[in-house]
Amino acid sequence: LGSRRVVAVGLHPGPRATGARGLALAEPLRAGESRQTKLGIRLSSVRMMQPYLVAAPVRRHDHLRVSVDFGTPPFASRAWVLNAVVPSLIASPSSRGPAIDLDDPRVGVTFASPHPGMAYGIAWEWAEPRLESG
Repeated sequence: LGSRRVVAVGLHPGPRATGARGLALAEPLRAGESRQTKLGIRLSSVRMMQPYLVAAPVRRHDHLRVSVDFGTPPFASRAWVLNAVVPSLIASPSSRGPAIDLDDPRVGVTFASPHPGMAYGIAWEWAEPRLESG
């Protein structure tokens, strides 16, 4: 039987507050079985979190997909891929991968054979707040 623990999810709601949560399956996987897991997070303000969403698998997987809905208008001015980044270097400019086109508000990146302990995901720069006129 396989393990129930699938991935560690890091939540960083502010400049000093950090946290990590384990995500568990309802039942263990048998050899050759797979499951798709979706995690949704709603915040009262997008600025409550650091400008990235990553997953760091704790076990070997065939693939991992990270998706972000940037909204309309997008809350980011630009975005890029984080691929196999050491978790402590997520915010480093040297960790920036290929740019992501924000013309479509829903962006998803799939990573093949992610390495346990490395971070995979999407990072962005916050767009300037827009003032409503009226």
